[in-house]
Amino acid sequence: MFLSVFDMFKVGIGPSSSHTMGPMVAAARFLDKMRAAPFACHGVRGSLHGSLAFTGIGHATDRATILGLAGYMPDTYDHAAAEETMEQIRETHTLTPSGLPTLAFNPKEDLLFDFGPNLPGHANGMVLMATDSQGDTILQETYYSIGGGPKPSWQLGVIPMRATLSPTRSNPPPRCCKCARPPASLSPR
Repeated sequence: MFLSVFDMFKVGIGPSSSHTMGPMVAAARFLDKMRAAPFACHGVRGSLHGSLAFTGIGHATDRATILGLAGYMPDTYDHAAAEETMEQIRETHTLTPSGLPTLAFNPKEDLLFDFGPNLPGHANGMVLMATDSQGDTILQETYYSIGGGPKPSWQLGVIPMRATLSPTRSNPPPRCCKCARPPASLSPR
C-alpha cells in the first residue's frame, strides 16, 4: 500500500485532525439536527471531554468546535473569514449559522472543558446541546472523534452515539468534573 505525505498529513486549523476536523464536522452535523428539530432553538452549549478537553486550546479544539457551530467545514475552511467570525462571536456572544435563528453562545461560558473521566465511548468525546429561550436543554447529542489513519477521519470518525430531546433521570446532562452533580447551568429544571 502506497501512502503519500498528503495521506499522512491533513491541512487543518490545528495539529490533530481528530481534535479539530472531527469536532468541526460534529458541530456542523449537530446544526443539521437543530435545523430538523420540531422546536425553536435559541442557544447552544457544549462540553469537551477526555483528550479533547486536556489538549483543547493547544490543539485548537475549542476554535474548531465554535467554527463548526458557526457553520464552517474543513473542506471549505477560509482562515480570513474564520478570524472575522471568531471575533464577531467573542463580541456579540452569538452564532449565526445559515438556516437557524441567531443563537446565544458565549465561548467562555458555553463551551466547557470537562477534565473528569472520559465519556464511555472514546477518549475524544464531546456533548453538544441546543437550548430553548429559557436556557433549558431541548436537544443533546454525544459525538466521538476517533481520528487516525490514511482515510479522512474527519469524515468517517465522528460517531453520534446518542441523541435525546431533553435530560431526564435516566439520561442526565453531563456532569462537571468538580462536583458530583450536574452544573446548575445544565441541570434539568
